[in-house]
Amino acid sequence: MGAGEEEAFLAPLPLALLPGLEAADLACLGSLNLVRVSQAAALGLDQLRVLFGSRATFLYETFRGIDLTPVMPAGEAPPRVAAEHAFETDTNDGEQLERALYRLVEQVGRKLRDRHLAARRIGIRMDYSDGVRRIRSAGLRPPSANDITLFEQARSVFRSAWQRRIRIRYLRLICDRLTFPPAQPSLFMEERQAEEKRTALVTALDTIRNRFGENSVGWGRRVA
Repeated sequence: MGAGEEEAFLAPLPLALLPGLEAADLACLGSLNLVRVSQAAALGLDQLRVLFGSRATFLYETFRGIDLTPVMPAGEAPPRVAAEHAFETDTNDGEQLERALYRLVEQVGRKLRDRHLAARRIGIRMDYSDGVRRIRSAGLRPPSANDITLFEQARSVFRSAWQRRIRIRYLRLICDRLTFPPAQPSLFMEERQAEEKRTALVTALDTIRNRFGENSVGWGRRVA
């Protein structure tokens, strides 16, 4: 198969053979009598958004053989997404630290969404003024690439690592154990509605930033 022939190669295959499709995806497509890749590929992006919400772009590209994930050589470390911040003046001011942390979350979340991936673990590396380093991490269940969800967990991990009164010099945020965004929504109505609102809000922010630039809009907690 040559470059550009991916869509034609995939077209006759059963949807169940495509990597990244979950049982909920296949069930939804099956309810529409779509069982082959070519049938699903006939759906436009707007139609997929109605059916799959935030997974629409991932599915649209998967049906067409589009995969921007870099190929990893054998033995290379698993992929991760990270962002870092070095303070101009070492600080132990809680509000300043959380503002910096949220900026890191926005950077990491955007990278994850651009790659149509979600993180199953989030970690913090913290360097103090006296050279002491702390590293903490926690799992994300379900996996997420949503800034709001990532920040809630990142703040919890940060607070577990921040146990000294010494000023902090450097922060690094790492998301790893990357996977495809989960297809199965929460079974509980309140949780599902809350997640839908979060997804819609972050998607709207991404749309504005794509059009007007990364700094065109942001959360109040980013403001110094």
